[in-house]
Amino acid sequence: PLHRVSGIPIVWFTPIFAVVGALAFFGIIRIRRGGNNRIALISLFLLLIHPAWWYWASRAMMPNVLFISLVLAGYYFLMPRSLASNVWKLSSQTLSLFFAGIFIGLALLVRTFDLILIFPVVMVLLWRKPFWSVVSFLVPCALSAIILMNFNTLLYGNPFSFAYTPPSSISGDLISSPTSYFLQATSYLFPFGFHPRLALTHFLDYGIEFFWWWSIPAILGFLVFIRSRVIPSSTRNLSFRDCFVLFAPLRA
Repeated sequence: PLHRVSGIPIVWFTPIFAVVGALAFFGIIRIRRGGNNRIALISLFLLLIHPAWWYWASRAMMPNVLFISLVLAGYYFLMPRSLASNVWKLSSQTLSLFFAGIFIGLALLVRTFDLILIFPVVMVLLWRKPFWSVVSFLVPCALSAIILMNFNTLLYGNPFSFAYTPPSSISGDLISSPTSYFLQATSYLFPFGFHPRLALTHFLDYGIEFFWWWSIPAILGFLVFIRSRVIPSSTRNLSFRDCFVLFAPLRA
């Protein structure tokens, strides 16, 4: 285990990664706002004082903050940045995407099922990247996949079985029918069933009402973001547009 190799108590790993994730969040906002340190610092401060971030960061064996921190670190290295020299552009981008692959691969080891959410964003960020840069990203991801399949084999007896893998309830007579393939696909996407009303209830209870004093500025920021997409850039106020960057990520 990592705590035996490093000598760091296991209860400190999640808080340490929470700090790494917060710094990556600062870097992402700073890049997105064109190097605006003020917006990035305010966003970092609001994240660090968020009650949910404090609560889950103090839980050593819970994957919530650890997963988000690894994803934020991976997305930070995936963000496009202007480099100082064209000579080192390819090597710098390749190295950056290599670190991105390490963090994204570790995130998938923590919560593999969330690949469904990560994959589309990663594909967009990798679009039109140089070939060897993409390869440098895929190598650590492939290594994480090999480690994951080894663990799955030891735990479940199958490299492609996961904790959320639904039991097979389709008879052999229907295994080749299109309906059976559709049922299998939906069972992997929704391992606990598809319950939109229950999902909406949980979203309102835990996403809106639980921290309502954070939800209000997040909703206002989202409305301002929609407004900024409708009104031409020459007539909208920059400070109002930045509200989305400041508040909306706190509800993610």
